[in-house]
Amino acid sequence: AAAAAAAPVEGPTAAAPAAAALPPPAAAAPGPALSPEALFARASASVVRINAQSGQGGVSGSGVVLGPGTVVTNCHVARGGARLRVLQGAQGFDASVELADETHDLCRLSVPGLDAPAAPIGRVASLRVGQKVYAIGSPRGLDLTLSDGLVSSLRETPEGTLIQTSAPISPGSSGGGLFTEDGLLVGIVTFQVRDGQNLNFAVPVDWVLRMSPTDRSRGSALPPMRSAGPSTESQPPRTAGTDSPLVGRWECFGPLTGRGITLVFGADGRLGGQMEGRAINGRYQLRDSQLLLADGSGTERYAVESLGATRLVLNAGQGRRLACSR
Repeated sequence: AAAAAAAPVEGPTAAAPAAAALPPPAAAAPGPALSPEALFARASASVVRINAQSGQGGVSGSGVVLGPGTVVTNCHVARGGARLRVLQGAQGFDASVELADETHDLCRLSVPGLDAPAAPIGRVASLRVGQKVYAIGSPRGLDLTLSDGLVSSLRETPEGTLIQTSAPISPGSSGGGLFTEDGLLVGIVTFQVRDGQNLNFAVPVDWVLRMSPTDRSRGSALPPMRSAGPSTESQPPRTAGTDSPLVGRWECFGPLTGRGITLVFGADGRLGGQMEGRAINGRYQLRDSQLLLADGSGTERYAVESLGATRLVLNAGQGRRLACSR
């Protein structure tokens, strides 16, 4: 429970006007394989860099154009700072979160003034293990970096099919596109296994297409967490208390196994549940909006981004987030 096996490769948005559902484009017909040069020339026009700025810091990631003034990226990128900027070459545009499906770490951005071609859409059902794919993004802020690899595996989860790929990615690649040899967008690069070697994952573009206006409220319309008191080093750690909405059972999204993490918070500070089949038996501490989880595998400190009767979002920093529901 202290640390999930996978981590996004990055290291409260104000409510936006009601957003219309994106009309799902028909899957583009497969075409002949392109040379890497031709694929990059075509697909890179639909990939942008995203900066989420806050004070002196922020998060840099990638995004893919879905239509006029519309970009998709990971929520851990979009929510990395108070001000969002989408960069295409020398041009910069202010952006806002239009839809947020935080369970799948997908945010759709409204980017007024952005005029870039939409990426042609493929489907995860068309993929086969062993076929070649290309990732385009902005690792470490290096715009429009192309890497290639294979579909290493197609991981079936209760949420759908995750794409495992050997195409190299780095911090800053999050939110970029994963393309087939004929230039179709099939995935959004999202995370890599921290203790593995070149174990990279993309969420299927199919999840992007099924985002709807109801997703907005899942990440933004929750009451703020009630403070547990001033956050000072001299104050003793606290448990949640019997009247806290934290107490009880939560089902959290685990990238490799769908809803594979269960956390059970007791009013006495005990932590239970299971992660990917392993039982959790530990303790938690709560101080203000900081939550410390500890069991035999180690400890992890999370910031509580939002907490309501049915929704909990935790952030461990460097883009590592858990989205949980009752």
